[in-house]
Amino acid sequence: MLEFIRFEPAHLGALRLQAAQAYLQPLLLKPEYGAALTGPDTWSGLLDGRIVGCAGILPQWPGRAIAWALLSHELCGRHFLRAHHQVLNVLRSAQHGGMRRIETSVDAGFNAGHRWARALGFRPEGLMRAYSPEGRDHVLYACIGSRLI
Repeated sequence: MLEFIRFEPAHLGALRLQAAQAYLQPLLLKPEYGAALTGPDTWSGLLDGRIVGCAGILPQWPGRAIAWALLSHELCGRHFLRAHHQVLNVLRSAQHGGMRRIETSVDAGFNAGHRWARALGFRPEGLMRAYSPEGRDHVLYACIGSRLI
């Protein structure tokens, strides 16, 4: 059964990313990367004792936050709907807590990621060229006000 626990940077070392995010795998071993993702609204998905996903919302300043998610292929299967609802609940909570703008980015070539961002209520704002650590293009998405589903 999928359960959600508080995110710890060490969880990243146990996470095996889905194919579309696999280019990020080397970052997961860097302690500073895990530390940068830690915040009060971050969590990890645990399935049969294995970390299968990590996600959260990181406040940038009052009213603005960045949402992030790193998922394994296991979480993208039959457990995805439960994870989707967890993310929705965290996003809604952030909005009720005063976040008027929540941003996320999706690799330009990751079609399933674009569908998920839209299903969560995010809308595309533009292409960010050479955005990722490897120089991959990403699309910036934002959810403003109460546009969450």
